[in-house]
Amino acid sequence: MTEIKKDIPIQGGFYNINGVKCQVREIAKYLKSDEYLVIYQLLEGNFEVVADNIDSFNSKCGGSEVIAEREFIKQIPRAVIRFLDAKDCETRLNVLHECRDIYTEDMLENFSISLDMQLTGNTLDEKYESIKKQLILLKGFEGSRLR
Repeated sequence: MTEIKKDIPIQGGFYNINGVKCQVREIAKYLKSDEYLVIYQLLEGNFEVVADNIDSFNSKCGGSEVIAEREFIKQIPRAVIRFLDAKDCETRLNVLHECRDIYTEDMLENFSISLDMQLTGNTLDEKYESIKKQLILLKGFEGSRLR
């Protein structure tokens, strides 16, 4: 029976795998081989969830060095955090409007994911407008909910 190694990654910790940021979700035991696997999610691209053995994971990230959570969060634009934390569509519309001159493809993608919508349009301006229209539509439903 394999024992858990001391260099096991920290659950919930942020790591850098070959230049891509990821977060460890779980440590799981593979029953067929008694090997421990690191279950982690990529925090870029398609946000894929991946399983890898501990040795392979540690070699890919250059050891068990955790990216400081504060350092990782600093890399997220404040506008994205404000948009995601917003309690209503009106606030989200305001944040979207404030970002009008600084938005990026990634920011718009994050906004659309949080709204559970698919971005439409080919240019950044068209994508911005599709998010704006979605928020205006949702805002109309917010006020009509029964309480």
